[in-house]
Amino acid sequence: MRSHPNILFILADDQAARTLGVDGNPHIRTPNIDRLAAEGTYFTRCYVPLPQCAPSRAALLTGRYPHAIGAMSNIQKALPPDVVTLAHALKRAGYRCGMIGKWHQGDPLKPQAGFEDFWCTRDKDASGWNDKHTNSVLVVNGDRRRHEGWLDDALTDYALRFIDADDGRPFFLWLAFFAPHEPFTPPSDPRFAYDPQDVPLPESIRDDLSGKPPQQRQSVCHRWYRQLGEGRLRQQIAAYYSMISALDANVGRLVEHLGSRGLERDTLVVYLSDNGWLNGEHQLRSKGPMLYEELVRMPLILRQPGVVPAGRKVAALVSSLDLYPSLAARAGAPPPQPLDGLDLWPLVVGGARQLRDAVFLEFLEKGSTGDVEPMLGVVTRTHKYTRYLHGGDEELYDLTADSLEMRNLAASPEASAALVQHRELVDDFAKSIREPFWKRE
Repeated sequence: MRSHPNILFILADDQAARTLGVDGNPHIRTPNIDRLAAEGTYFTRCYVPLPQCAPSRAALLTGRYPHAIGAMSNIQKALPPDVVTLAHALKRAGYRCGMIGKWHQGDPLKPQAGFEDFWCTRDKDASGWNDKHTNSVLVVNGDRRRHEGWLDDALTDYALRFIDADDGRPFFLWLAFFAPHEPFTPPSDPRFAYDPQDVPLPESIRDDLSGKPPQQRQSVCHRWYRQLGEGRLRQQIAAYYSMISALDANVGRLVEHLGSRGLERDTLVVYLSDNGWLNGEHQLRSKGPMLYEELVRMPLILRQPGVVPAGRKVAALVSSLDLYPSLAARAGAPPPQPLDGLDLWPLVVGGARQLRDAVFLEFLEKGSTGDVEPMLGVVTRTHKYTRYLHGGDEELYDLTADSLEMRNLAASPEASAALVQHRELVDDFAKSIREPFWKRE
């Protein structure tokens, strides 16, 4: 077994934690990801700091809150040149580093951010939006190649080749799938098909948003939901599930390949999503200006046979920011800059029950969902609190009694003590932000 493991980081796109069998969803077929969790450790309360693709990925790569690196919008923007990414740190520690898939951090066609050993992404300008998952032009180390099949199948093919190109160094592969991000155009393979009539609507669809901040009712996400109707919504949920099942099959290919190459015990596999998605929950569609569990709670799985305990579920609060320090430590690569996350390894093998009492959330979007009110939030072991920073609206949910976040307790006298406690936590977090992103220009 290597002293420093290979690291295979698998990142889904817009997959909510609730869309896994291991997370309690009996309607979706994810046997390979469920197996990954059964053979490793599943973190049931992992949160991303900002539920939008570009900021979430920037936070993963840098170990910093999005506000700290200027990554507060979903509009593509290059990472700050002075920031040492996880790939930079691992490359300096002797790793062979490759990036395959969705980049979303500035120019996607140029190897960067420490991933100079191998680079394979999609040329979005040469590939149409409606054909996003098929008929795409890939740029592989500068060479353009058209792929007419299912895009994530091609990315998996390149991932297997990268794994096989062993040169004696441990590898770090950032494999960022495009599924299940819209457009919801799943592969035609019947193995992945779902009958829309068999797919249940989410329980929280009965939430009419009364008692919730008006921004939610006024959002484009609520308007998109109202335009769908039940039939089209069921079709979209079925297609979303189908794309996840297709993604799951590629996870199976990767794990099987590691086994056939004798690399299972030498490879730490990480599975995560950048953010979630709303398919009718709270009468909303897409990802937008809100911090519901479907958007911020992500599936996090770690697997390395013989190192990571198998079949464990960890309910401690963790942040996706914790992955940079955790992986850097496993690789013997001390990060050269202060990080906002914690090494979560004591939760994996050290017997620790908790690392923190709270995780913090933020939101500022001036992109596809329009200019919306910025937010700060906090999740504790029992509650979630969100503050809308211009209008002063608040949300408070008791996650132990109301896991669907149906009843906003911010105005409830019986929750006054919890409200004060969580206000103070957000006050302290706001004070730690040197350049408040919510200040009006």
